[in-house]
Amino acid sequence: MELDGRLEEEAWSEVGWSEDFLDISEAAPPPLRTRVKLRWDAETLYVGAWLEEPQVAANISSTCHCVNASADQVIFHDNDFELFVDADGSTHNYKELEVNALAASWDLLLSRSYEDGGSENSSRLFGDAGWDMMAPRAAGRAAAWSDGLVNEPGSAPSFWSVELALPLHKLAELTRAALPGSAGAPKPHFWRINFSRVEWGMVVVNGRYQKRPSCRTCPVPGAAAEDNWVWSAQGAVAMHKPERWGFLQFEDSRVNATRAAPVDEWPVRACAAALYYAQKSYAAGEGAGGYAARVEQLRKYTETFEALDGSCLGGKEASIELGEGGRSYTAVVEEAAETTHERLLGSVNEQRLMRVERVARL
Repeated sequence: MELDGRLEEEAWSEVGWSEDFLDISEAAPPPLRTRVKLRWDAETLYVGAWLEEPQVAANISSTCHCVNASADQVIFHDNDFELFVDADGSTHNYKELEVNALAASWDLLLSRSYEDGGSENSSRLFGDAGWDMMAPRAAGRAAAWSDGLVNEPGSAPSFWSVELALPLHKLAELTRAALPGSAGAPKPHFWRINFSRVEWGMVVVNGRYQKRPSCRTCPVPGAAAEDNWVWSAQGAVAMHKPERWGFLQFEDSRVNATRAAPVDEWPVRACAAALYYAQKSYAAGEGAGGYAARVEQLRKYTETFEALDGSCLGGKEASIELGEGGRSYTAVVEEAAETTHERLLGSVNEQRLMRVERVARL
């Protein structure tokens, strides 16, 4: 597949579109349409994105993938398309890529969410020592195209599109995830994924685009901020909550013949996430930086106490083990319903590290 940003090849035409993007946190539908397509082979995840846009603009023409302060530009300062992948669902060592209408890109590995003390590992910050999914640049793993001219209002564009070819082993790097199609890959096989579009308000001044932030479907419409439109709504203006992303199901069946499989881990993952947020609220309140040792202490810090007391998972209450001084914890939620030959244990800690373990029933 030649990457030129156009989505007209047969390989793309035989693949269906995703649902249209939603606002990241609001019910109002975005005024411009965004949708994606995906394909994969043994080495690569291919992503095609189509963004309706009558004002195709971009200021960042290149990123150096090196330590160079003058070129350390962040792509979402332009209108952009973004991808997020958490291959093993741990919320740690997840990957992000951003690309604008000039195909300038920025990719990074996040040790964990910024609010959990995470940091960016990228060649933008650390040069050759940093993590870089897009190197070597000659590989041409990101391309963009428009039916008009970028930065030319008179060309009357109506959209821009993106093609990405992302190495699967880089998306899975530093995680426990099996590579799709490998001998160790589970069936069905899921990764966590989301896509985002950052849209800044534009006006035309003296025949040129000028950024004038004025969001349209944000919490305060008209505010001097960008819009954020996503494939899987986050419930907050915050992409760095990997536990809220959607699921990508890998299958090797005939194109468009795959049936969606249920995610059996979802109940324990949802309960573990509820406990994490309750502990976070407790620590910010009466815990004064420390965490609760008992589930009952979290009752007033969650709207879904049934996710903590075991009601959602068959009646077994979550267990909490505190670290020294109560400043850390590990919590375990257990699926008690005996409907399969194995049970699921979900764990989470104060850094939002989330794991799901499958244990054979005795």
